[in-house]
Amino acid sequence: MRFIFALLLFTSIYSSTFSQVVNKNQWTLIHERTADWCPFCGGWGWDFKESILSAFENRNVIFLAVHHSGGLQTPTSKNFTENFGGVSQPVFFEGSQSIGVNSSNMTTALDDLKAVVEYNDLNLAFAGVGITAQLDDQNTLKVDATVEILQDIPNGTYYLGLYLVEDIMHNQTGKSGLVLHENVLTKSFFTEDFGNLLGSGPIQAGKTFNFSANLPNIQSNVGNLKVAGIIWARPENDKYIFHNGNMVPVSKISSSNEVTRATFSLIGYQTESGALQVSVNSEKTMGTSTLSVFDASGKIIETLPISRIESGQNTYSLRNIYSSGIVYVTLTSGQEKITKAVVVE
Repeated sequence: MRFIFALLLFTSIYSSTFSQVVNKNQWTLIHERTADWCPFCGGWGWDFKESILSAFENRNVIFLAVHHSGGLQTPTSKNFTENFGGVSQPVFFEGSQSIGVNSSNMTTALDDLKAVVEYNDLNLAFAGVGITAQLDDQNTLKVDATVEILQDIPNGTYYLGLYLVEDIMHNQTGKSGLVLHENVLTKSFFTEDFGNLLGSGPIQAGKTFNFSANLPNIQSNVGNLKVAGIIWARPENDKYIFHNGNMVPVSKISSSNEVTRATFSLIGYQTESGALQVSVNSEKTMGTSTLSVFDASGKIIETLPISRIESGQNTYSLRNIYSSGIVYVTLTSGQEKITKAVVVE
């Protein structure tokens, strides 16, 4: 197997062409009912959250930290927790059910989650979601989403919710100073927190639904943003139930047609083990950066945080052994980004 870098520099065309491909896998929703004032959320709950993020980093899993009260609560997160219930925190849910985890059974609970994810990976979803999420120069986050019905869906009422998910530096009882809260559910793109109606009654395979939505005045760095799309099923006068979903990183686009020249370039080559190494040649020293690899659907395969890029040549190793196909390698540093297509043979 060898890697060939296509001689292409992608801008907004890359995102709009590939990110909205419908992901046909069955995803798993895991969320935590939490609060920034809760000492247990900063103790064993924090450790369990970190173990989830590590175990399912490159899997078909949507993990959300949902604050029912406190400094990170929003109207959307409040409504989300009210739908699923609970009177304490932290409480971890898979789908619509609490998994009953506590400080004494975290290993067993994580193994149970792994079994659920493995089972879902083997099943074809009834419906899939494709998402494009782009932040423009005016700090407006623009999202296009497609839902494709893959198998005949039985009677019921179905909705698509679109959500902004952020990594936020914030205090947490049980931790010292500001800490990074990952995958915090913050806002809905739609007026209704559980989304817009897809349809009621049986829905036949092959039907597609398209949605577009914007959120203005986004202040977070693009590297801290994701968008989750969730298909909800709702029995009459009952709670919303997770059906399937997708979560993608947000990309930065320019409203003009100009391509801004980056102060760095990258090339890639394969090691004997089959892993990918990336060589970055920079004109100047740069601070915190991120090296990311995406598949053709826009799903992130692997990320490598970089604390500092020195002037000159820098080499970084990515641990995955990639199967044949096309992947996209992106280096982001501040407002600068470069993406190259990689054909894996």
